[in-house]
Amino acid sequence: MSEAPLLIQGYLKDLTKSEVHAIMAGGFATVAGVLDAAVKGVTAGIQIVLGIIANVIAFIAFVAFLNGILTWIGDMVGVPDVTFVNIMGYIFIPLAWVMGVEWEQCGDVAKLVGLKTMVNEFVAYQELGVLKRAGILLTEDQYTNNETNTTIFP
Repeated sequence: MSEAPLLIQGYLKDLTKSEVHAIMAGGFATVAGVLDAAVKGVTAGIQIVLGIIANVIAFIAFVAFLNGILTWIGDMVGVPDVTFVNIMGYIFIPLAWVMGVEWEQCGDVAKLVGLKTMVNEFVAYQELGVLKRAGILLTEDQYTNNETNTTIFP
């Protein structure tokens, strides 16, 4: 309820029923106000989360559409495997190399960095899992740098 009765504990014996009722009603109003604020906060939070989810779905669909268009154009001119993700991979190869990735792995890691930057980190992590399961990326043990005894994976 409310902490008001604790503050006026010494005066409770002198209060009328009407005054005690007013204190109790104030306490219940405080509880109702807190619950109302919680409901409004949850409602606003749900709207924000649904908006974010809708944007992520729309953007992933847009990138898939863009990949399809670029693949179709690439096939028409005789250049295979032209996708938005591959283009981003070529752009981010220098960044992957500066991050300390072995040159043989820079293309794959650059695609992941481009995917994370342009789409979403969840999509990039899914693709990272696919690459690791397929054995395309080196494992943590294989990636150990013998000179400094550090790894790229935390």
